[in-house]
Amino acid sequence: MNTIYKGTDLVFDIYLSDKKGYPFRVKDTTEFIVEFFTNDCCRPIQCTYSEGSYEGIVEGKRIDKIVINASDLAKLESGVLNYAYKYRFPADIFDDSYYDETGIGSTNYYIQN
Repeated sequence: MNTIYKGTDLVFDIYLSDKKGYPFRVKDTTEFIVEFFTNDCCRPIQCTYSEGSYEGIVEGKRIDKIVINASDLAKLESGVLNYAYKYRFPADIFDDSYYDETGIGSTNYYIQN
């Protein structure tokens, strides 16, 4: 577990894959939303991609990155940095014409504020 102290910016790589293990990039989705939180999931830091517009995400040449400013991390309580994500792809087989996937997890970062 890596401890991230108050006043520190946080940058880390995003590795995405579908249920079969095939990798994809954020820009391959129609929409990508990831929320980061510690103990209070009602006050998350949100990073998004939609229709070519990125917020809190940087598109790299081979891999994308999450970028969280120290001022945003300072709003979180001390604790393990958790996340909840949602992405969608066009898929005509569904009523709304999109395949949606959601999930939750934990990073290996401990936020110390």
